Amino acid sequence: MNGLFDSFTRLFGDFENWHTQPAEIFEASDRVIGLGFCSGRAKATCTTFKGSLATFRLSSFILTFNTYVRIIPEMGRPSLRDKILQTGLRVMFRSGYHGGSVRDICAAARVPQGSFTNHFRSKEAFTVEVLDRYFDYLKGIVRETLSDPSLTPRLRLERYLEVITDKLEHNRWMTGCLIGDFSLQASSHSHLLRKRLDAIFKEWRELFASCIAAAQWTGEIDSKFEARDLAEFLLASWQGAILRMKVERSPAALERFKRIVFETVFQRPRTFAVNKQKGRARKRSTTKSKQDRR
Repeated sequence: MNGLFDSFTRLFGDFENWHTQPAEIFEASDRVIGLGFCSGRAKATCTTFKGSLATFRLSSFILTFNTYVRIIPEMGRPSLRDKILQTGLRVMFRSGYHGGSVRDICAAARVPQGSFTNHFRSKEAFTVEVLDRYFDYLKGIVRETLSDPSLTPRLRLERYLEVITDKLEHNRWMTGCLIGDFSLQASSHSHLLRKRLDAIFKEWRELFASCIAAAQWTGEIDSKFEARDLAEFLLASWQGAILRMKVERSPAALERFKRIVFETVFQRPRTFAVNKQKGRARKRSTTKSKQDRR
């Protein structure tokens, strides 16, 4: 407890002059609030103090200790930050970047708007964190599907698109990809969001490029184009199909894209099919030879 009082002493200095300098008191008490030692009630007490130094020290010590006791259990409670972020993600998914206002987000989260400004510098900064949270979720799906050892690289690509299609169907084809939505809605208005979206697409592209390169190495996909360029094409075209899906409230655009892309750009080369047939023939021949020797 003495440590708490010493902190006040170092920050506030001469208590006896406080009643004549209310502006400085507010500034000093703000700094103490930043340490978690004081409260609005303490500020009011400081500005109205007219007693002796000894009396003020005693009241300050008691108030500070009581405030500190109140703060300790609150530190163990979940922060409103995660609640606001999760709610904001849902609101912005439904209403978009411009339609999902700070007021709407706070109302949906059932928190005062002051809680929002306490945790986030601006709506732009908040949206960047929402994007990061959503991208982390997507990367989990990418890792689960594109790293599946039970599937060939080309089949992993197909599996990813099927998983995303299932999730879009769950939302009745009404919500698409938050990254694609914000690229249309906010990138022309916010330099901060445009830079973050660009970085997300580049990281996303590399995840697919690795899988496509593996498919090219095994001969499942033609190596005429660079894996990175094919990954860019896949992401851009898939985003366009999702936008059309939202307009039509139908999976037709998604299914059309998957059918065409795997019968053209990601079609198995003829050499792959020929080599596969030769491999099967060699295997049958080897098996037959072993049986004849027996």
